[in-house]
Amino acid sequence: MKGLLLKDVYMMASEVKYLILLAAIVLFLQNDWLFIFFILYASALPITSLAYDEQAKWKNLADMLPFTPQQLVGSKYLLGYILAGGATLVVLASKGIGQGGAWGAGHMMLAGVALCISIVIGAVQFPLMYGIGVEKGRLLFILCTVVSSSLLYSAAGVIEETAFSYGTGFWVKIFLPLAFFTVICSLISFHISIKLYQRTK
Repeated sequence: MKGLLLKDVYMMASEVKYLILLAAIVLFLQNDWLFIFFILYASALPITSLAYDEQAKWKNLADMLPFTPQQLVGSKYLLGYILAGGATLVVLASKGIGQGGAWGAGHMMLAGVALCISIVIGAVQFPLMYGIGVEKGRLLFILCTVVSSSLLYSAAGVIEETAFSYGTGFWVKIFLPLAFFTVICSLISFHISIKLYQRTK
């Protein structure tokens, strides 16, 4: 699994450099839309990795290597989780810098909701990409990212105000069910993606 992750990172060298540059910008700019876009963009990079694999016909080689479909598909999901989680930490660090080292409940909740939604979007996109191919699904991928960023940005104020009004109860009443839903979607998506991958062998 480690080797598969490193392969993806090396193949996406230019995207990783851009992600690091974007992270530096996020650290010093207090902009909710940029925060949300950054998390969604980071979580979507595995789709770019799939595009590179498709262009290089990586699957033909991968099927001859000692990797199981679970490892090959799982590495893409794991890469998405790592990137989305890292982006969320960068956003929280930026919010902490902007608030003099203090993380507000609303800011943490906005980042948490963005993280969950980015994972759910990935859970929808991965089976589609494995089913119809990255090139055919590219427009859908771009549309999902732009629409999700815009909707989350529009709801950012509501999310932060709700977090303040609910206090600690927000985490139990809203975030935990959302996190549970995210986990279920990911598990279902993972199994579907494996089936679709095996179907094309």
